[in-house]
Amino acid sequence: ASFKTIKPLQTKIGQFSGQWIAGELKNSGVLPPRIFSTYNGNLGSILVMLDLFEKMVSKKKWVVLGDMLELGKEEKDEHEALGERLSDMDLQKIILVGERVKKYTAPKLKQENVFVGNQKEALDYLEANITGGETILFKSSQSLFC
Repeated sequence: ASFKTIKPLQTKIGQFSGQWIAGELKNSGVLPPRIFSTYNGNLGSILVMLDLFEKMVSKKKWVVLGDMLELGKEEKDEHEALGERLSDMDLQKIILVGERVKKYTAPKLKQENVFVGNQKEALDYLEANITGGETILFKSSQSLFC
C-alpha cells in the first residue's frame, strides 16, 4: 500500500496526524486512511475521488468537501450535481466547508448527518467528533485546504 505517516499534516483547517494516502487506494489494515486530495477541486475530479472512495472498505466513511472555485456561470449547477451524487452514497458524515457548498450542495442532500461551516468550524467539528476508525476523504480546491 502507498501509505505515509505524517505527523502532523498542516492544512488551513488545522493539523491532522495518522495515515495518509495519495493515489493508490488500499487499506493496510493498520489505521484507517485520511485521503487528502486537494490539487483539483472541480466536479470531475471530485466525482472520480468519490467513486474510488465508495469502493473502499470501511465502516465509517466521512467526506470533508469544500467549495469548487472559479466555475463562473456553472457554479450553481456543478455544486448541485455534487449534492445529488453525495445523496446516493452511504456516508457516516458529510462535512461541507464554504458558502457555495452551503448554498447549493447542502440543500440537495438526503442525509441528516451533515455539518456545514467555515474552516475553523469544520476543524472544531472534526476534533470533537473523530473517535477512531474513520476513513476520511478531504477534497476541494487547493486554496481552501492547503
